[in-house]
Amino acid sequence: MVLLYMILGAIILYFVIKYSVRNAILEARFKKTDVFEIEELLEEIMSRKNEIVMFYDSKEMKNKATEINNESLKVSSSSRPVKEKLSLLKDYRNEIISIKK
Repeated sequence: MVLLYMILGAIILYFVIKYSVRNAILEARFKKTDVFEIEELLEEIMSRKNEIVMFYDSKEMKNKATEINNESLKVSSSSRPVKEKLSLLKDYRNEIISIKK
């Protein structure tokens, strides 16, 4: 009878470990994609800022683009949650796009 309990315990332990490792891997992939999305947003904001600074003559546009770029860098290096960083960076991206219009 004890042997049966040991086998049952081993089977349960196997499935617990299997699914906990699976969930950890999935969570790591999810976090990794968020980090890549943050980097892509930063790169887009910086390239649009450089485009505005190089090709437009309006000092107001240049200052606004530089300000948005600096704020986005501060947000990306802050200790805020990833979801909050993503939403703020998307807002900054939309804001810098609207400057050119």
